[in-house]
Amino acid sequence: MTARNSAIYRCGDCVVEAGNRRFLRGGEALTLEPRVFAVIVQLLAHAGDLVPRNALLDAVWGHRYVTDSTVSRVIILARRAFGDDTETSQYIQTVRGAGYRYVGPVERLLPAGQAAEPQFEPPPEHRVPAQLEELIGREADLRRLADLLTQFRGVTILGPGGIGKTQCAYEYARRNTHCHPDGVWLFDLVPTQSAQQWLVQLAAALGMDPGEYQQSRREVLRQLADRRLLLVLDNCERTAPELGELALDVLHACKQVRLLATSQRPLNYVGERLLRLAPLALPTRAQPRDESELAEARGTAALALLLRRIQAAEPGFELHLGNASALIEICARLDGMPLALEFAAPRFALLSPEQVLERLRQRFEFLANSAAGRDDRHRNLQAVLSWAYSLLAQSEQRLLAWLGVFVQGWTADSAIALAARAGYSPEAVIDLMNGLVDKSLIVVDLGCSPPRYRLLESVREFALLNLKRMQEEDLAREAHLAALEVVTNSAFGVMRSGQLQPCIDQMAEEHGNLEAAVDYAVGSARDREAGFRILGNLVLYLGQRTLVSPGLSWCMRVSQSCACVDDAQRARFLLSRGILETHAGKTHGDACTTLCEAQALALRAGDVWTEGFAAAYRALWLIIADQVPDAIELISRAAAIADTLCDPTLAHLATWAEGWVYFSRGSFEDCIRVMEPSRTSGYAGYQAIFFHGYVALAQHNLGRTALAAQAFLEGSRLAAAHRSIRAESAAVEGCAYLAHRRGMHDCAAQLLGAAQRMREVSETPLLRFWQHPHDETERGLRASMGGADYEAAVTMGKQMRFERAIKQASHMLEQLASATVASQAAKVSVGS
Repeated sequence: MTARNSAIYRCGDCVVEAGNRRFLRGGEALTLEPRVFAVIVQLLAHAGDLVPRNALLDAVWGHRYVTDSTVSRVIILARRAFGDDTETSQYIQTVRGAGYRYVGPVERLLPAGQAAEPQFEPPPEHRVPAQLEELIGREADLRRLADLLTQFRGVTILGPGGIGKTQCAYEYARRNTHCHPDGVWLFDLVPTQSAQQWLVQLAAALGMDPGEYQQSRREVLRQLADRRLLLVLDNCERTAPELGELALDVLHACKQVRLLATSQRPLNYVGERLLRLAPLALPTRAQPRDESELAEARGTAALALLLRRIQAAEPGFELHLGNASALIEICARLDGMPLALEFAAPRFALLSPEQVLERLRQRFEFLANSAAGRDDRHRNLQAVLSWAYSLLAQSEQRLLAWLGVFVQGWTADSAIALAARAGYSPEAVIDLMNGLVDKSLIVVDLGCSPPRYRLLESVREFALLNLKRMQEEDLAREAHLAALEVVTNSAFGVMRSGQLQPCIDQMAEEHGNLEAAVDYAVGSARDREAGFRILGNLVLYLGQRTLVSPGLSWCMRVSQSCACVDDAQRARFLLSRGILETHAGKTHGDACTTLCEAQALALRAGDVWTEGFAAAYRALWLIIADQVPDAIELISRAAAIADTLCDPTLAHLATWAEGWVYFSRGSFEDCIRVMEPSRTSGYAGYQAIFFHGYVALAQHNLGRTALAAQAFLEGSRLAAAHRSIRAESAAVEGCAYLAHRRGMHDCAAQLLGAAQRMREVSETPLLRFWQHPHDETERGLRASMGGADYEAAVTMGKQMRFERAIKQASHMLEQLASATVASQAAKVSVGS
């Protein structure tokens, strides 16, 4: 009898004696079918490893044909022997389409009288250290890592310094030691300068005398040939390329060895699988408004880690609504980077959250920790980044420094435009960016179209420090300004051709870059005109997105720079400003004067397109100001220009203004007749949201609840697709009007409060046509509920989450629409 089939295994409270064909559970022998017992022994002999279905069939049934149901029945009986549950298997796991794996506890015992063999295990200095602190926020990554190392034999955990690669590898090793009978062997490669030095370490760990490299290599591979162990190679970035070749040699020669590496760049060997660690998840809300939102924020990984580490230094510290926004902002400023959060945590012993947040302006001086157990690379944030930076080629270092001027990321085209000023060819930029992605210094988002790249905020600040050190910051910022002018000019051309939504989404991604470019344009004595040109290029973007506060702020700063630009450029800039002033209502400037000047300059410059848009928005402002007769001629001019230029965006804008004219006169049927085609045409895009709103309001004024509810509902759905709180507030407001008419007073008051809060956040005034139904609803609710109850309900509505208010309004609108339609259908049926 071989050693293998005479083995004895202890599996929790079960003992399996392979040689005696005996299975005991809790000390009592169970009677098992021969095939069931054979399957158990086969799985235990390869504990932790996948046993392919065919291999199990050959070992237990020989080469006989066996049905799937027979195998399934035997596996069920084997599980039952261990007291296992099929749904949540603790002992025998099914890998669908592949085979089975024993995953329970197992200890191999010696039969009586058999001499013990020397145990093969790593020396103490190469063992994974015991856990000191809980690993937070990486459970999904650990599951993914376990899956990868089950299916493949070589996995590399990738990520920037401080992301938690080492701790993730250590935790996996601790949890899965039983899967590697010959041990988990850990090697920290920070001190090594070459892959050969690691081989020397490995040979020494195996008890070999140092010798000639090739001889040592052959002997190491020979000793590991039949071993079932896991090699953990930590911090491989310095020696990655040559280490990949040696790793491949080990995996080829040693069929049961597995290799887990951590690195800031791939080892690049055939068969390597990559697990890229992302920063810890951040809270979605910058300012929780109630205890439920606070609990939601507390459950996110980044804030959970920060709180756990703060409480280690200051046990009495608690998260509450008063300090939540500062703590969440700290997590965001540090990008959810675990090491940076750990550096920040001890500071809370002496400083308030607001004081810690303020000191993050000097993050590299502030974020340091010299506690025992940290190596020199991890004693401060700057050291972490300096280590990664030192491993780059000079051309990579310079490009990384230049890319620091991008605020919210960039596209490949933007990077090429920027780097051209630094002397890089487009091909070189792409190659260098790919290298920086591989080295975990650039994050790429393939979910965007086109893909976007960005630097974590700490990496970006480090890049800017090096840009200043190179004395190239002004050159890089001038290139950034020029690149943004190219981007916005291209976007304007595409939007003007009618392809609004893709460009609007793309410009939304550039918001931070636009603000930085305008800042530099205003502050630079060399190219202030660029600010006028960029904001002129953004005219359709600003109008569609209604970015009132930031847009007006940009416009005011550019206006004060007094740059000398030609009539066409200034006209388009003034159009952008006038559009924002129109959307802001009467609280910001005089839109009519701005738009009048824009129209006059455009006429003088021969820019018919700008003239038409200025006329249309000027008409809208005059209607708001109750100067309807003066608006009609402007609407006709805008419509004529739209027809000449075949511009559907301008045509829809003129139609919107015409509908407002009818609305102001109380001609609600005419308003619906004019606006309905644009509401349902499918082209109006973002503008269609407002067509839905005004058609719904007109139907409400006519007492048509179902049609009003349906139009409000369609507008809400479109607003959700465009992520427009401004437009969502109109649907919630309109639902409140309808709910009041149906006697649902408490709900109507809450929705009024929610809509008011949404308007405040989106800086949306309650325009003229909404004032009457709003006041009517408010008076009716006060009369029905009483002033105190009404105010309490409104206050409750203001405290509602926007998502909850929108969901509640949508559900009610669906009910109102369907109930009235059903009633009408019933009337038709009776009449028939």
